[in-house]
Amino acid sequence: MSSICFLLLSPLVISQEVSNAPFDYHSVRSEQSVTEGNSGKWEGESLAMEGRSRIQDMANFGPQWSGGSHLLWDGDIGESMNTSFRISAAGKHRITMVLTKAPDYGIFNINFNGEPILKNIDLYSEKVELANLINLGEFNLAAGIQRLEFVLSGANVKAHPFRKTGYLMGVDYLVAKNLEP
Repeated sequence: MSSICFLLLSPLVISQEVSNAPFDYHSVRSEQSVTEGNSGKWEGESLAMEGRSRIQDMANFGPQWSGGSHLLWDGDIGESMNTSFRISAAGKHRITMVLTKAPDYGIFNINFNGEPILKNIDLYSEKVELANLINLGEFNLAAGIQRLEFVLSGANVKAHPFRKTGYLMGVDYLVAKNLEP
């Protein structure tokens, strides 16, 4: 009889535990956006996720995020967020992207296919907002997987650490425009 009572009460206990959990605005969303089509655009939330990468719904911060979400990552200085995307046709491509800025975001160096391309991208802002479009450059690419690495190199003196020691970054979207259609 006691095991029957336990089974009947366990949903109530679980419900109480969930309702007592603190809200985390860095919450994860399970749905992912559609991946790249003929446009050469990838939503951040459709990029490959590794480590502490996850999807964050951005509806609470406004409608300006493409797809309504972004890829969110957190780490400590010296750690990296790695992701990848697939180019279907070889040739010269211009790579651009839009990142998110916020009070607890860090400063990053960006490597593309193992080569350093940008340094000291400061994603700090007093409020959560989109950064300006970043031009990563033009590259002769083979068809297949392309790799991006964001190395957390530091933080703006005004930035507030995330969970005491780390900082965040968010990718809204990436565009790889084929310049040889």
